[in-house]
Amino acid sequence: MPVPAGFSLDKIGLAIALALSLQVVTATLIGALLPLGAARMKWDPAVVASPALTTIVDITGLLIYFTTAKILLGI
Repeated sequence: MPVPAGFSLDKIGLAIALALSLQVVTATLIGALLPLGAARMKWDPAVVASPALTTIVDITGLLIYFTTAKILLGI
């Protein structure tokens, strides 16, 4: 499998593994804290959690991956 010049499979694998690990932790924290915050503001946590949680986790996942790749791969 050809790898673009200046990159190694080790660096690419490390970037993916680190980004995935960070995303799992972040998604767990968001999934736990968002309903608690909604309940504190006297909103129904079930209504707020599903659409907001999915959107926030997706956006943070992209930000985490691209930031990790930028730092580790120098892109």
